[in-house]
Amino acid sequence: MSIVWTDPQLVLAIARSGSLTGAARTLAIDHSTTFRRLKALERGLGARLFERLPGGVYQPTAAGERMVIAAERIEDEVMALDRDLTGRDLRLSGRLRVTTSESVALRLLTPQIKAFRDLHPGIALDLILDNRVLDLTRREADVAIRPIRPKEGDLWGRKLADVAWAIYATRGYLRFAGGCPAQGRSFSGHVFIGWDESSRRVRAADWIEAIA
Repeated sequence: MSIVWTDPQLVLAIARSGSLTGAARTLAIDHSTTFRRLKALERGLGARLFERLPGGVYQPTAAGERMVIAAERIEDEVMALDRDLTGRDLRLSGRLRVTTSESVALRLLTPQIKAFRDLHPGIALDLILDNRVLDLTRREADVAIRPIRPKEGDLWGRKLADVAWAIYATRGYLRFAGGCPAQGRSFSGHVFIGWDESSRRVRAADWIEAIA
């Protein structure tokens, strides 16, 4: 006969509990089924696997001990396989390229990198610090953290934080320019240092262009 996994599993349950009743409870089957399966297994193998002792105690024979040892090895392998595979598809791995500016990296990302690495040790994180808006559709980066809204239809984004923008000038420039315009007045005629064309999608760049 061919031995299947349920056979050594049955023998192991009987050996550990010392009785058919205990084995039936472990395997969630009834007593009569346990008895019939053991008899069929012994008949098919042509070997007695247990000595029936007074009080309903079952003690493994030499053949039974051999099957118990094999069953324990199988059980160990199955448990190890379960531990190894459980959640494997949920564990992320690979290389992730994140692009952002230096200021955002210092203020927002740096405090989070260790926590991210602890949570996803299988991911190699590449930070691309650049003020240019890289093209995600061309795979120049995988994730972009920018003060802009994605316009490409197949890109998804979420708001991470509020960013306050302000215009700064040196005292020397203000003396040269005759002071700072009053609130609500035009900045026309003032000189601005802004973004180049590659950063025109940044909302602050649009704001400066609108007031300049």
